[in-house]
Amino acid sequence: VGVFATRATHRPNGMGQSVVKLEKVEAGRLWLSGIDLLDGTPVLDIKPYVPYADVVADASNHMAAAAPALIPVQWADAALVQAREHALRL
Repeated sequence: VGVFATRATHRPNGMGQSVVKLEKVEAGRLWLSGIDLLDGTPVLDIKPYVPYADVVADASNHMAAAAPALIPVQWADAALVQAREHALRL
């Protein structure tokens, strides 16, 4: 346990943590959404969301207090084709 605990804030490794939604479970596959990783990145562990332990009550961030304004995105044709090909693998 200690610094190697899953929820420890000072782990000596480069693992990231994200709150994700478990959409469905199939044999050998978990379907997740809201995850911030790149295609092919392994998911090492899934833990249940525990509101009394995982929420930071009264948290504030003055640098990013509000969501930024949305900006329009234009896809190059080649990038759109590549994104669709990646989506088919999911």
